[in-house]
Amino acid sequence: MNDSSFKRADRAERSSQATTLYRHLVARAAERGAPPLAALVAEIAYAAKLVAREARQAALTGRLGTVGSANATGDTQKELDVLANQIFLDCLDASGLVAAVVSEELEGVELQHCRGDAEYFVCLDPVDGSSNLKVGTSLGSIFGVYRRTRPGSCEGVEQELLNESSLMAGGYVLYGAATAFVYTLGERVDGFVLDQEIGEFLLSHPDIRCPQSGSGYSINTGNSHLWEPGVLDFVRHLDTVAPAAGLPYTLRYSGALMADLHRILLEGGIYCYPADKDHPDGKLRLLYEAAPLGLLAEAAGGRASSGRERILEVPRRALHQTTPLALGSAEDVATYERFLAEAAA
Repeated sequence: MNDSSFKRADRAERSSQATTLYRHLVARAAERGAPPLAALVAEIAYAAKLVAREARQAALTGRLGTVGSANATGDTQKELDVLANQIFLDCLDASGLVAAVVSEELEGVELQHCRGDAEYFVCLDPVDGSSNLKVGTSLGSIFGVYRRTRPGSCEGVEQELLNESSLMAGGYVLYGAATAFVYTLGERVDGFVLDQEIGEFLLSHPDIRCPQSGSGYSINTGNSHLWEPGVLDFVRHLDTVAPAAGLPYTLRYSGALMADLHRILLEGGIYCYPADKDHPDGKLRLLYEAAPLGLLAEAAGGRASSGRERILEVPRRALHQTTPLALGSAEDVATYERFLAEAAA
């Protein structure tokens, strides 16, 4: 047997022994007594594989441009945004488990199976960081799964989601050098990488724990002229040369929330998208960006905040409601909150 044959055999053995996402989901959902939740997250992962394929081929298929319209929150829609949104809608509809979907690419609620016994709402950002596609850098998808309180009727679905439903699962997909799928059902965070040859997500990062503090931060400093004093003070603090205190921090900002968060979860640090003069209520969407990622950050031992309150306690008022967001290492986010409070005082 030659070297290449040995390598193929070794890879096949490792793949057969690896934990697939589906096996992992079944085990986790069984612990929580929610088997349909496993099937639903598996369907989201299947949609992510399709989106990953489209992202890889976008330069060849000519899907790098815009469609000449804006989404519900005013961002210019890319061709991949629209295509990915439809892929997720089709897959969620086929599952039969979803009553309604809220997406960054849709103005209102997309009803699916709300008249049946579908137990869940899904809120998603089909492609985050789509402007990176043109230059071949990272982008991602974000999802949150909310449990319904009163299945069987389409009436008042929007208010049910905003006022009554509970966030059961959150996660993201990172389309980069590898396609990563990271999710939580609330008690732990696990990460998977897509094996392209067999088409399966395989467990690569079990029970992710975010360090209590880090050495990196992610924020768009191009907006610094719009920040409130507390944010400016915090960033100056991170840039202070004080090796004994672990300072300065290293700035790493990719323009894709998923890529920055993935690094911070594994290595520690803080991601911030604060309010500013142009966006006094922040820019990230609560239902399908901030809340699902907040659930995930907390499950990994980190912290998620608007800067003034826990992100999971921010009241839901609208489908596309925005909020400031800071998430990552617990100590770093607490320091950020302290700087904002001191500046306000």
